Amino acid sequence: MGDPSTQVAQVAGELVAEWAERERGLTVSTGGSEPVDAGLSLLSLSIDGRSLALAVVPLFPVQATADTLRRKAAIEERLAQVGAGSVVVWVPPGAEVPMDDGDAFVSRVAEAAAALGPGERGEVKFPVLLDLRRNDDNGTYLSAVGGLAPHWARFTNRVFGYYQLDSSAIHRLPEDPEKVTQLIEFIVLVANGIRTVGKSAEVKAEDTWIVQRLRSLPGPVLLAAAPDAAPDDGAIVRRALRTGVKLAASKLSTVQADTKALAFVGIYRSLAEENATIALRGMDPSVFAHFDFACLLADGRLKPLFGPKPGTALSA
Repeated sequence: MGDPSTQVAQVAGELVAEWAERERGLTVSTGGSEPVDAGLSLLSLSIDGRSLALAVVPLFPVQATADTLRRKAAIEERLAQVGAGSVVVWVPPGAEVPMDDGDAFVSRVAEAAAALGPGERGEVKFPVLLDLRRNDDNGTYLSAVGGLAPHWARFTNRVFGYYQLDSSAIHRLPEDPEKVTQLIEFIVLVANGIRTVGKSAEVKAEDTWIVQRLRSLPGPVLLAAAPDAAPDDGAIVRRALRTGVKLAASKLSTVQADTKALAFVGIYRSLAEENATIALRGMDPSVFAHFDFACLLADGRLKPLFGPKPGTALSA
């Protein structure tokens, strides 16, 4: 539906505007965006009559692969056809944009988005199957790969035997910890029902993505990287940060604006798992003297990193 770099900039502008209005009580309107290259876009905003130049730096390869871009464009077109409107789907790291081979994905996204007001975010769930295998009668241990890997210890002393769980179909767990607990309880029941070593069972579960309604995007947007891109990898994030900050500082040095801001856009399972803040600590702090405000956008949320500086448009 549009150039990926421009889409990232538009989403960033909307989220910064929504944050400024909600948290700072300001009136914001967004203007045009200018893609500089795949690692930087410039966006103009007006805040209570004052100008803000926003440099948007994606921390993931927005151009992805040809296959991912084709799938992304097809889904965005279908969402537009069903009237989904100004909707953003935050595709979690490692997840693949589905083929446009039916209405199941589009219908689920459109249904979840219909319940949201401007600026609100919610979850859209997709059914998946997990593979659970009993490997040994000895032990009370379950090893896991995929979305439930961080929770493997919660199975210890609750399963009778040694099990392997492949939860790679889960790219993001629900935000509600009670729902995660319910899934773990269910898997424990299934595991203890497998009596024979070498036998496996399929476990029904859900992959939970974030869908968000913004005010005035030109059309639906999927923010996604290729499934093998590892957009939350520390080395990729550090490289994108260094390159993007230097380029943004150079470009904004020639821009006339009351306030100059920097927005990083990352793809993480949740904002709590972001690694951009740590990466920033290893950079020369003098490079940030060019900016009055910096933030990180991920999973439909905004996290201020520094600023706003006093007297700037965002400090009101």
